Amino acid sequence: MRFFPQMLDVAADLSERGVIVLAPFRVVPDTEQGSDVKARLDQLHLRKIALCDRVVVVTDESHYIGASTRAEIAYATENGKPISWAVRGTAALNAGGAR
Repeated sequence: MRFFPQMLDVAADLSERGVIVLAPFRVVPDTEQGSDVKARLDQLHLRKIALCDRVVVVTDESHYIGASTRAEIAYATENGKPISWAVRGTAALNAGGAR
């Protein structure tokens, strides 16, 4: 997960506001991207999306999203889940948080 520190920052903000956060927590190394573990985690993430009220996509100023995130956005959209974006800068996070 490219933006894991930013995801934790957003999750903390949402939790402080009383939002229940369902998020991925297992980072799959590049060498395991084609593994059964990765496939099971991808399915688990889709199940979390099915449970949620909305999806928050976390990225940085580049607005990069990877293949797994694109697939999750497509799944959420197909299932009527609203998508919102949280952009967190890496420099600001290192300095104590970006809002």
